[in-house]
Amino acid sequence: WIPSNIWVGVGQMTKKDVVFPLAPVYEKAGIDYKQAKAVSIHPNGKADSDQSYITIESTKEGEQGQTEELTYDYLVNATGPKLNFDATEGLGNGKGELGKNTVSVCTADHAVHANLE
Repeated sequence: WIPSNIWVGVGQMTKKDVVFPLAPVYEKAGIDYKQAKAVSIHPNGKADSDQSYITIESTKEGEQGQTEELTYDYLVNATGPKLNFDATEGLGNGKGELGKNTVSVCTADHAVHANLE
């Protein structure tokens, strides 16, 4: 979710204004950012260590599918939404996408579509 998508939807901002790489922002704050999905979380560590760790699979362009184990003191597992327009009759197109009479600002691309409508 990008809070500024609403402004794209009403034409006050562009997608370029609201979409940007997160890694540099987190790097400035000393946070090790990984664009990945969590495969498994192990808060109690392994048999030989009580250090918490997570197994991730990269979703970063050019690194998709690569796995890595990371130890952590604090973990933010930001899952984001899973959109399901078909769950409401008439909202989706039967393929999990927006229906012909539906607009959304859930993603930057949806917001661009909403602005065009």
